[in-house]
Amino acid sequence: MLVWGRSLADLARAAVESARANVPRSALCVSGVAIGIAAVIASLAMSAGARQRALREFGALGLDNVYLRGPLQEHDLLALRGLPDATEIAGVKTARADLAAGDRHAEGPCAGVDGAWRTIVGAHVSRGRWFDKADYRDRRRVAVLGSELAARLGGPADGTLVRIGRDWFTVIGVLSASGSGALPSAAQRFVPDDTAFVPMPAFAIRRGPTGAGALDEIVMRAPRGASASVAAAAARVMARTARAGAAGSIDVVLPRDLVEARVRAQRALDLLLLGSGLLALIVSAVGIANVMLGSVMERVPEIGLRRALGATRRDILLYFMSESVLLCAAGSVAGIAVGLTAALGAAAIAGWPAAVPRGGTAAALALGALTGIASAAYPARRAANLDPAEALRA
Repeated sequence: MLVWGRSLADLARAAVESARANVPRSALCVSGVAIGIAAVIASLAMSAGARQRALREFGALGLDNVYLRGPLQEHDLLALRGLPDATEIAGVKTARADLAAGDRHAEGPCAGVDGAWRTIVGAHVSRGRWFDKADYRDRRRVAVLGSELAARLGGPADGTLVRIGRDWFTVIGVLSASGSGALPSAAQRFVPDDTAFVPMPAFAIRRGPTGAGALDEIVMRAPRGASASVAAAAARVMARTARAGAAGSIDVVLPRDLVEARVRAQRALDLLLLGSGLLALIVSAVGIANVMLGSVMERVPEIGLRRALGATRRDILLYFMSESVLLCAAGSVAGIAVGLTAALGAAAIAGWPAAVPRGGTAAALALGALTGIASAAYPARRAANLDPAEALRA
C-alpha cells in the first residue's frame, strides 16, 4: 500500500532507524509519554473500580429501594403500605445477641423481618429455605443465618438448634453471600452476611412485651419504571404528617444517592490524576517537538537529497510525522502497562477494585497518537517547506 509515493513499511522502517540513531533522546521521549499515559490509565482504572465497588456494596441494598430509619411503629408501616409509589414494604427489628450452636459461640445482630424483606433486598438462600406463611402465622422459632455467621458457628446443618440470646431457634437455611461487605452505618443497620434472621412475630416474642410494636427500619421498593426519589419524597411527607408531635425523627436513605455521593467524592481524585497525566503529555509533546526541530536541523542536507531524488513535500511531512507517532505509540504501550500495574497494585494494597472501562485502552492509544501528531506538526511542516536547493547547499 502506497501513501503519497511511499509505502507504510518504508515509513515505519525509516522511523525506527531514526529513533535508533539517537537512543537516549528517543528513550526520554518515550518515557515522557509513558508517564502521562500511565497517569491517565491509572485514573480511569481507579475511577471505574470505585464505581464498581460502590455499585456492588450499595447495590446489595437495592438501588431502587428506600430505607426509613428511626423510632418507628407498626402504624407507620401500615401508613406506608397505603402509598401508591411503593409496591412492596417490609418492617425490620434488630438487636445484638449472643449466639451459640453446639460448642461454637458468636456475637452478632439478629433481625426480625417481614415476609417481603428477602424479595425487596434481593437476598438468596444458598441452602435450605426462607420463611413461609406458616412460619409467620404460627410464630415458629426458626432462623436463617447469614453466610459469614453460619461459618463462624461451624456451619450448622438444617434442623440444628441455635441459641439466639436466651431462646432457641431451629436453623432452616443459610443466605448466599451478599458481597456488600461492612457497609457504613449510614447505609444499613446490619450486614446480612453476619446476621441471624427470624420471623417478625418470633422476634417480637423474644423481645417481650416492652416495645413489641417498635420497628428499627422500614424498607420499601419503588414500582418498576418509577423513581425511588418519588417514593422517598412520599415517605418523607408521611413522616412529617403521620408523626406530627412524635418523639424522634425519621431518616430516609436512598442507596442510589449513596452511590452517586461515593462517585462524586472519587471524582476529585480522578480529575487530579487525569490532570497530572494530561500535563505530563503536554510537557512530553513540547519535548518531542524540540527533539523533532533539532532532528530537522541535523537532516537538512538529507532532506535536500530526498527532494532532489523525487520526494514530495508530503513525503517529507510523513517521514517526520511517522517518527514522532512511533515514539508516542511506544510510550503509550509502555504507559498502559505501567498504569494498569500501578492501579492494580494500589487496589490490592487499599482493598478496592480496579478496572479499565471499555474503550479506555483504545482512548489512551488514540491520545498518544494525537500527542505524536501534534508535537510533530510544526517540525514536519518546516522540514517539508525547506527549499531543495538551499537544503543541498547546507
